[in-house]
Amino acid sequence: MESRRRFAELMGSHGLATHHFGLLAALGERGSLPQRELIRIMGVDPRNATAIVDELEEKGLITRRQDAQDRRRCNVAITPDGNKVVRQIRRDGARIEREFFRSLDISERSVFHTLLLKLYQGLGEEA
Repeated sequence: MESRRRFAELMGSHGLATHHFGLLAALGERGSLPQRELIRIMGVDPRNATAIVDELEEKGLITRRQDAQDRRRCNVAITPDGNKVVRQIRRDGARIEREFFRSLDISERSVFHTLLLKLYQGLGEEA
């Protein structure tokens, strides 16, 4: 799919994979979080989380600091550079999305979005 390839190229141009962007976006929306909470929100396997956080920290997109009240806890925060990357990816991703959905009128896009949201919300429900 052309859109998928273009989005992968967009992420790659920043040296990121989808899981990197998800972590950055979560921090951008929620602010500083304990690493364990961030891992829970992201649904990332804890065995993989440290490597993901390490990679983003090396790129200067997040910071990790020991919690002042609980030295066993580590807080993760997005940096200004991380926020800039998130804004740029969202802007460019929105452009790719507009191009992908250009064959749908506004009403069809709204229905499609509503259905996707319903499916997503249903993922967390027990059968």
